[in-house]
Amino acid sequence: DQIDGNTYHIKTAGELAYVANMVNTTVGFATNKVFVLDNDIDLFGHYFDPIGKTLSNTFSGEFDGNNMNISYVTIIQNSNSLGLFGYASTNSIIKNFLFASLLLNKKQWSKLFFTPSAAMWQASDLF
Repeated sequence: DQIDGNTYHIKTAGELAYVANMVNTTVGFATNKVFVLDNDIDLFGHYFDPIGKTLSNTFSGEFDGNNMNISYVTIIQNSNSLGLFGYASTNSIIKNFLFASLLLNKKQWSKLFFTPSAAMWQASDLF
């Protein structure tokens, strides 16, 4: 739910997926925006695209997990953007959430990784 032009409250898995889709398809979508997790999110049985899955569409806002759990995150990706957040800008803020379970499967490695990772890459790591 959008409270005003800059704050989004995320209550469901669908709303979290919406944020990921908007960041991944709209350059600058997250800039100067705050995303607050209002409930625990259970993604069991769903594949999740990382938020900011390309360098062109990095996450550049603030994500406040509000001390909530994100559980059963399953990411199957054929790129380096593995994590709840794939690419995050150096001025982004990602804080205050817990993983109950995170499964990363990078297809080209054909191995499973169980890693509690929030962000795989920060934009400054690439330059």
